[in-house]
Amino acid sequence: MKILDDVVVNAKSVASEIGKKAGKAFDLSKLRFSAADLSGEINKKYKALGKLVFLAKREGAQNDLEIENVMNEIEQLQDDLDAVNEEILLIRNKKVCPVCKKENPVDALFCNACGTPLSVPEEKTEEAEEAVEEVKEAAEEVCEKVEDAAQDAVEAVKDAADEILGE
Repeated sequence: MKILDDVVVNAKSVASEIGKKAGKAFDLSKLRFSAADLSGEINKKYKALGKLVFLAKREGAQNDLEIENVMNEIEQLQDDLDAVNEEILLIRNKKVCPVCKKENPVDALFCNACGTPLSVPEEKTEEAEEAVEEVKEAAEEVCEKVEDAAQDAVEAVKDAADEILGE
């Protein structure tokens, strides 16, 4: 019966892990489709911008406001695309070197391609700061206990000395 229980527990564990990986793969696919859609929209906007500029130069039309609007739309779409690409990198546990643009593991301190120092993710920094605070608090508690124990030991020695001297 124990072996059967172990098999069931292991099967559940494996199924759970497979479910998590499948969920990540699904999320990654959705993000990639979203990135492709955004890239397509950006290309359409660039085409529209080119047409506006061409008509403005060719016909002397004053469509600066229209051009400005399309440029703003392109910038917004590019920001959205950057955010999606950042999410893709997070799911893949990667980060991009700001110098050479190569992908690196998310916990890499230096770029594997060019050696540029890479920043530690903010969440890791926060985790480290929390851990430092916990260690400080634990150390303070230990120090208080040591001081109390030392005080008790000094009192015990004094009592013993008084007892010996008083006899």
